[in-house]
Amino acid sequence: MAFLDFFRPRWKHSDPYIRITAIPALTDHMTLCTIAVGDPSREVREAANARLREIEEAAKQAQSEAAERQRTAGVSAVMTLTDQRALAAIAMRAGYPEDARELAAERLTDQTALAAIATTVGYPANVRGAAANKLTDQALLVQLAKAKEWSSWVAYCAVRNPNLHDETMLAEIAKTAAEDGVREDAIKRLTDRALLEDVGNNVSHHRLRDLVALRLGSGDTWCPGCKTSVAVRKSIDDSVQEFLSVARYCRKCGLEV
Repeated sequence: MAFLDFFRPRWKHSDPYIRITAIPALTDHMTLCTIAVGDPSREVREAANARLREIEEAAKQAQSEAAERQRTAGVSAVMTLTDQRALAAIAMRAGYPEDARELAAERLTDQTALAAIATTVGYPANVRGAAANKLTDQALLVQLAKAKEWSSWVAYCAVRNPNLHDETMLAEIAKTAAEDGVREDAIKRLTDRALLEDVGNNVSHHRLRDLVALRLGSGDTWCPGCKTSVAVRKSIDDSVQEFLSVARYCRKCGLEV
């Protein structure tokens, strides 16, 4: 042991073993980086690098726990609120935890605030979807379900909203919505046979036509040529080399469906 070791910090000791034993107590990032890069002993450098990783993981864990505490506190606070302006402010607040914002939207009844939340593209989809679930304006629900610019989740929430009960509007969604899945949901909610037949005449995707036929309770699919539910015959297209393509034809008029 050198005489100067009495006056040095342990991590600068001349004995590598003592330097290694000093590292677990170090927290200063710059000091640990200096050791990890410049210490003459490989074992000491590795110990310093390990300590840096340990501190980084501890910082991430602390940050995660703090975020979870904030989220829990936010949700608990929202659970006690009934004031509509306060709930709307939380749902629209960008810095608030998303699940607290979603809960605030679920507790809202003010239709003006709900419409503003549901139609604001910058808000998270789950928050906008929660607002769409509470809307009563059927025209706005149709707009949300049909439009391409809205999040898909918002469109699904709109078409599934029980307040959307006008079958003429559901038929419009079934024919013109941007998402095929939204159109399927609209068809599933239709009960009016005339509207279902009209949808069958105005959709091109065979899956939607099949669903129309299923809702009408007859046939395999809907044929826009016969304007009725029909059985289909299938044939293999031999011109397709890489994939097997099955063409479907109406058994009554021969139209490809």
